[in-house]
Amino acid sequence: MGARSSLPSAPPRGKLRSVRFLRDEDAVVRETPGGWGRLWLVGRNLLVTEVAGRSDAEMARVYTRHADRVLERAGSLVVFHHWLAVTAWEPAGRDELRGWAAKKPRNAIDAHFLVGSKVLAMAIEVAGLMLRREMLAYADERTFEADLRDAIVKAR
Repeated sequence: MGARSSLPSAPPRGKLRSVRFLRDEDAVVRETPGGWGRLWLVGRNLLVTEVAGRSDAEMARVYTRHADRVLERAGSLVVFHHWLAVTAWEPAGRDELRGWAAKKPRNAIDAHFLVGSKVLAMAIEVAGLMLRREMLAYADERTFEADLRDAIVKAR
């Protein structure tokens, strides 16, 4: 719980540069004891998430519920996860995401992750191999932001 003191009590407005393309009031916000997350739906099938601090199973369920609705309606999902400020994932949250993704068709989800840790980037790539799908982990925020902006323009 020590992470809480170093995090804002709520998501800062406009922290994610591409948020200027997204309205804060349109975000679904989830706060946990050690962090927070925001989620936007853009167009029919683009989800954008931003998470900071510690994430948990409930935060994962917020994402998977929205992702399921998109998949049911559109048949495919493009998702950009801005997880640069994630400090920890509770094991139950990782398991929730992994179990959910394993049940989805291979080519239904195009997933992009911005993370601040090489270990986490490697874990994402290993998870992609286990799930037999490509999951792109970015180490460079500018490249991630450029790809996200392109996806937002395309989705609208």
